[in-house]
Amino acid sequence: MRGVITFISAGWDDEIMFLYTGNAQGAVRPDCDEGVLRWVPVQDVPSLNLWQGDRVFLSLLLQSEAFFSLKLSYQGDTLIHCALNGQDITKAVLEDLK
Repeated sequence: MRGVITFISAGWDDEIMFLYTGNAQGAVRPDCDEGVLRWVPVQDVPSLNLWQGDRVFLSLLLQSEAFFSLKLSYQGDTLIHCALNGQDITKAVLEDLK
Protein backbone atom coordinates (compact mmCIF):
# COMPACT_ATOMS: atom_id res chain seq x y z
CA MET A 1 0.00 0.00 0.00
CA ARG A 2 1.46 3.29 -1.11
CA GLY A 3 -1.19 5.88 -0.42
CA VAL A 4 -4.71 7.04 0.23
CA ILE A 5 -6.34 9.52 -2.14
CA THR A 6 -9.52 11.45 -1.40
CA PHE A 7 -11.41 12.87 -4.38
CA ILE A 8 -13.82 15.77 -3.78
CA SER A 9 -16.01 17.23 -6.53
CA ALA A 10 -19.28 19.14 -6.46
CA GLY A 11 -22.02 17.11 -8.08
CA TRP A 12 -20.32 13.77 -7.42
CA ASP A 13 -20.01 11.60 -4.35
CA ASP A 14 -16.68 11.92 -2.58
CA GLU A 15 -14.42 8.94 -3.18
CA ILE A 16 -11.49 7.40 -1.37
CA MET A 17 -8.96 5.36 -3.31
CA PHE A 18 -6.38 3.09 -1.73
CA LEU A 19 -3.28 3.00 -3.89
CA TYR A 20 -1.11 -0.10 -4.19
CA THR A 21 1.84 -0.94 -6.41
CA GLY A 22 3.16 -4.32 -7.40
CA ASN A 23 4.58 -6.40 -10.19
CA ALA A 24 2.18 -8.44 -12.27
CA GLN A 25 1.66 -9.87 -15.70
CA GLY A 26 -0.94 -11.88 -17.54
CA ALA A 27 -4.45 -11.24 -18.74
CA VAL A 28 -6.56 -8.35 -17.49
CA ARG A 29 -10.29 -8.64 -16.92
CA PRO A 30 -11.77 -7.21 -20.15
CA ASP A 31 -15.00 -5.72 -18.78
CA CYS A 32 -14.64 -2.51 -16.78
CA ASP A 33 -16.69 0.66 -16.26
CA GLU A 34 -13.48 2.72 -16.17
CA GLY A 35 -12.45 2.14 -19.78
CA VAL A 36 -10.25 -0.31 -21.66
CA LEU A 37 -7.89 -2.17 -19.35
CA ARG A 38 -4.41 -3.01 -20.59
CA TRP A 39 -0.86 -3.21 -19.30
CA VAL A 40 1.14 -0.07 -20.08
CA PRO A 41 4.91 0.30 -19.71
CA VAL A 42 5.75 2.77 -16.93
CA GLN A 43 7.57 5.08 -19.35
CA ASP A 44 4.38 5.38 -21.48
CA VAL A 45 2.05 6.39 -18.63
CA PRO A 46 2.66 10.19 -18.88
CA SER A 47 1.50 10.16 -22.53
CA LEU A 48 -1.92 8.72 -21.58
CA ASN A 49 -5.08 10.83 -21.34
CA LEU A 50 -5.12 11.36 -17.56
CA TRP A 51 -6.95 13.51 -15.04
CA GLN A 52 -4.75 16.27 -13.60
CA GLY A 53 -4.80 14.62 -10.17
CA ASP A 54 -3.76 11.28 -11.66
CA ARG A 55 -0.58 12.96 -12.86
CA VAL A 56 0.06 14.14 -9.30
CA PHE A 57 -0.21 10.75 -7.60
CA LEU A 58 1.58 8.91 -10.41
CA SER A 59 4.47 11.36 -10.05
CA LEU A 60 4.53 10.74 -6.28
CA LEU A 61 4.72 7.00 -6.91
CA LEU A 62 7.75 7.43 -9.15
CA GLN A 63 9.54 9.93 -6.88
CA SER A 64 9.42 8.16 -3.56
CA GLU A 65 8.63 4.94 -1.75
CA ALA A 66 7.06 6.85 1.15
CA PHE A 67 3.38 6.36 2.00
CA PHE A 68 1.29 9.47 1.26
CA SER A 69 -2.16 10.92 1.74
CA LEU A 70 -3.44 13.08 -1.10
CA LYS A 71 -6.62 15.15 -1.29
CA LEU A 72 -7.74 16.27 -4.75
CA SER A 73 -10.62 18.70 -5.20
CA TYR A 74 -12.17 19.32 -8.59
CA GLN A 75 -14.58 21.83 -10.05
CA GLY A 76 -15.97 20.00 -13.03
CA ASP A 77 -12.96 18.44 -14.76
CA THR A 78 -10.51 21.02 -13.37
CA LEU A 79 -8.27 20.39 -10.37
CA ILE A 80 -8.72 23.34 -7.99
CA HIS A 81 -7.08 22.15 -4.76
CA CYS A 82 -4.43 19.62 -3.84
CA ALA A 83 -3.09 18.71 -0.41
CA LEU A 84 -0.26 16.27 0.25
CA ASN A 85 -0.06 14.88 3.78
CA GLY A 86 -2.23 17.78 4.97
CA GLN A 87 -0.11 20.49 3.33
CA ASP A 88 -1.57 22.66 0.54
CA ILE A 89 0.47 22.09 -2.63
CA THR A 90 -2.07 23.51 -5.08
CA LYS A 91 0.10 26.34 -6.46
CA ALA A 92 3.11 24.10 -7.13
CA VAL A 93 0.97 21.34 -8.68
CA LEU A 94 -0.91 23.67 -11.01
CA GLU A 95 2.36 25.28 -12.15
CA ASP A 96 3.84 21.83 -12.88
CA LEU A 97 0.75 20.79 -14.86
CA LYS A 98 1.04 23.75 -17.27
